[in-house]
Amino acid sequence: MLGVFGVVGGFLRWDTQYFLHIYRYGYTYENTLAFFPLYPYILWLLTSIFPGHSNTMFLIAGVVFNNIVFVFTALVLFDLTLRVYNNAEMAYNSAVLFCFNPASVFFSAPYSESLFAFTTFCGMYHAACESIWKSSLLFSFSVLNRSNGLLNIGFLLYTIIQSAVKKRIIPFKCFIGICFVFACFSLFQMYGYYKFCTLQEHTLDPKVVDYAITNNPNNPNTPNT
Repeated sequence: MLGVFGVVGGFLRWDTQYFLHIYRYGYTYENTLAFFPLYPYILWLLTSIFPGHSNTMFLIAGVVFNNIVFVFTALVLFDLTLRVYNNAEMAYNSAVLFCFNPASVFFSAPYSESLFAFTTFCGMYHAACESIWKSSLLFSFSVLNRSNGLLNIGFLLYTIIQSAVKKRIIPFKCFIGICFVFACFSLFQMYGYYKFCTLQEHTLDPKVVDYAITNNPNNPNTPNT
C-alpha cells in the first residue's frame, strides 16, 4: 500500500484534502460545507468493503473512478454535440478538445469535476432528447455534487421557453424538474443549518475536536459555534 501511495500521493493536494476529510469523518468543520456530498460519499461506498477508510484507499478509488467517468463523459459529449449539431466531425473535435484541455488534470485527481461534467452533459443530452425526467434527475445529481449545478436549471427553463414559442404549450414537467433540483440543493443547505446552527449534540472523532480547538475552525462541538 505504501508503494501505491507513493504513485498517487501527489494527488493529495488542495481541495482533495477537504474531500478526504469528508470521506473519513463527514461534515465536521463549517468550511467543509463548501464541498457537496455526492462525490466523497460515492467513494465511501466504493471502498466500504475494505476495513477502515485510509488515505490510500481514498486516492486509489478517486483516481480510478474519476478516470473511468472522464472517459464516459467524453463519449456523452460526443453524443450531445452530434445530437445538437448533427455533425460528426464537430462532435469528434469537441470530445478531443475536452480530453486534452489544460485543466484535464482535475478530471484525474480526486476532485468532483469528472462527476459534475458527466451528470451535467448527460442532463443536457436528455434535455435535448426531451427526456425531461431523466434530465431533471441528472441535474439533481449535479447539484448534489457542486453548488453551481443549480445553474443547470437554465436548460429546463430553455425547454419551457422553446415549447411555449414553437409548440404553444408549457411543459409543466419542466417546472416539476426545476422544483426537484431546487429541493436537492435546499436539502443540503438544511442539513448544514441543522448541523452547525442548532443546539444538537454530535459525536465527533476526538482528533477532529482537538484540531478544532487548536486551529479554531467551527464545528458542532466548539463553544464559538
